[in-house]
Amino acid sequence: MSMLARYKKQGGFEQLLNLIETSNPKKQETFLKLIGEESKPTVDLIREKMLSPDKIFSWEQSFLIEITTQIPVKVLAICLYGRSPEIVTKAIATFTHMQKQEIQAMMNDKKPTPGEVDAANMKLIQTVRGLNKAKVIRLEKIDPKLDFPMDLKVA
Repeated sequence: MSMLARYKKQGGFEQLLNLIETSNPKKQETFLKLIGEESKPTVDLIREKMLSPDKIFSWEQSFLIEITTQIPVKVLAICLYGRSPEIVTKAIATFTHMQKQEIQAMMNDKKPTPGEVDAANMKLIQTVRGLNKAKVIRLEKIDPKLDFPMDLKVA
């Protein structure tokens, strides 16, 4: 049975995208390779619609703030660890002075483990998808390429 067979139903694309987005990078590449062997158009569409921390942190500050204020401070600190000072400043711009200090302290305190980074990145992506579903943010306004109909089926 093909890997894509179970996703060829209404909402299947969203399920498949969610599975891939919330997998660690090594597993993501394995999934994408398998999907690409079955359907190049599907893997291309997934790559286009897929969220990543880099993509999210590249968005305009007004959109980013809607997201970063919804994430636990510790998770945000891990997501921001190792990123440029410009990105950190943009992501925590509306936080109070105390919150900014707390995030900076956590980032300077200790290097997160790869597992902590993967978990924090998954939480970030899940938060963005949840905020989009709740219409708090609109991916079609942030980046029209990221938007897709919720009833999209896998080809």
